[in-house]
Amino acid sequence: MGFLAYLARRAGSALLSFFIITIIAFILCRVVPGDPALLMVGSAVNPEEWFKEYQKMRALLGLDRPIYEQYLIWLRDIFTGNFGVSYRFNVPVGPLILERLPATLELVIPTVVLALLIGVLLSTPKFFRRMAWADKLASGFSFLGMSISYFIWGIFFIIIFGVSLNVLPISGRLDMGIELPRITGFIIIDSLLSGRFEAIGSFLKHLIMPVAALTLYEITLIHRINRSSMLSVMKEDYILMDKAKGLSQFHIVFVRGLRNALIPTLTLLGVQFTVLLSGSVIIEKMFAWPGIGKLLVSAVTYRDLPLIQGIIATYCIIVIITNFIIDSLYGKINPRIKYV
Repeated sequence: MGFLAYLARRAGSALLSFFIITIIAFILCRVVPGDPALLMVGSAVNPEEWFKEYQKMRALLGLDRPIYEQYLIWLRDIFTGNFGVSYRFNVPVGPLILERLPATLELVIPTVVLALLIGVLLSTPKFFRRMAWADKLASGFSFLGMSISYFIWGIFFIIIFGVSLNVLPISGRLDMGIELPRITGFIIIDSLLSGRFEAIGSFLKHLIMPVAALTLYEITLIHRINRSSMLSVMKEDYILMDKAKGLSQFHIVFVRGLRNALIPTLTLLGVQFTVLLSGSVIIEKMFAWPGIGKLLVSAVTYRDLPLIQGIIATYCIIVIITNFIIDSLYGKINPRIKYV
């Protein structure tokens, strides 16, 4: 009953968060300067005809209704799976987002996995006597990585590996000439399902630089948080007892200490996963990666309100799901955590 009650509370808070975020986003989309109806009508010689066309376009788009009524209609539609129709692309918003979302996840998921593994590993040399040099090296790398942003790393990689050495591609997901049938939207899965294995190698080459640019910064965050948490955990009484029992340092650090130190790291990981979903837009633009971030920039540029609102709603849903998964993992990592 404890977990079910917790689940019910989380579902309620998730719905409340969704309503608040979408209301704020909806209002901001309506109050910022610019009118999508003006962009779609264009200009005309006769002012009276132009004004009639403008009024008809506003009515067609539903912009002549009060804001609260527009929001309720949009909310009703998205709960039935209808995110509206894009003003610019003239296609349903839902399939358009689903078409681009896998490309963004192909950047974010490897970034999070690599950052977690490398960041956690770099936080452990401090607790081995013969690896003090590695801890100092990791701390120096962490300071350097924290000082340089994603796009600076991206520019650096493009200049060095894409232009000067010309060993890695600088744009897109696949080499020109490689055609891959779309099944799931994830290139590796589609390559395996369709038997086009040459696409996997091409995709991995294109993936290296954008993922590296995102990962280097994330590694430094995870290293700092996990190292600080480990310093606290390694002073606990049960760790001292393990040392008194004669357990190996490897077992104490990686089995006893690391497991209990991962709670703050997991929290950070959940936050950074959602940050990367929206924050990867610069990297997507830089490497011409056809993800949801690049789509959002296009939607904002052309005042494509249904597409903007659909992307924000999608981000909100992913954030809610991610937070729930992270909270559920707490109990698996530390059984002392109870859901009440």
